[in-house]
Amino acid sequence: MSEGGGSSKVDPLYTVDPAPGMEDVLKEMGSEAKVNLVVVVNDLSNLDEAKAAAKEADLVVLMAGLVATEGADMKNANMFNDQNKMLDELLGLNDKTVVVMKDSAPVLMPWQDKAPTILEVWNQGTEDGHVVADLLFGRINPSGKVSTTYPAREEDTIYSNHPERHPGVEEDAGYPVICYSEG
Repeated sequence: MSEGGGSSKVDPLYTVDPAPGMEDVLKEMGSEAKVNLVVVVNDLSNLDEAKAAAKEADLVVLMAGLVATEGADMKNANMFNDQNKMLDELLGLNDKTVVVMKDSAPVLMPWQDKAPTILEVWNQGTEDGHVVADLLFGRINPSGKVSTTYPAREEDTIYSNHPERHPGVEEDAGYPVICYSEG
C-alpha cells in the first residue's frame, strides 16, 4: 500500500498487499490459480530471478510507481530505483503481461510501447491488493479517466527545454519561481 508524505501519512488499521489480495479474489472467483511473488529489490540485483519467473508464468503482473509527498518536488519525472529499467527488461518476456502503475503523480514511461496493457491505479489505499485484483480480473470496471499525461520521454513534457516551467528560475527571492509560460 502506498501513501504519500505530509497530511496523507497515516497508520491504517490494516492493509491488503497485492499477492494476498490476488489470492483472495481468485479464490472468491472459484479459481485455484497460484500467485508467485517476486519483489525486485531497489538495486535490481535480483532482476534475473524476476526475468526467469516472468518467462515461466501464465500471466505476469508488473507493479511499479512512486510515493509522492507534500512540500517537495521530484528532480524529474522518472520513477525511483531504476524502475524504468526494470520494466524495460521484464516487458516482452511474456505476452500476457500487465503493468500496474501505483503513483500519485505522472511519471515518464519510456517502456510504454512494450507494454500490452497498463492499468493506472494511483493511490488505492488499505485495500490495495483487493482493489487491483478486482480490476485485473474484471470484477470491477476500471472506468476512471486519467486527467494527466504520462509521457514516454522527458522531451515529451511541457517543461522540456523550459527551465522557467521546471525547476523554475531565480528571481531574487532566494528560491526558484515557476512560470506557466505555455499559455
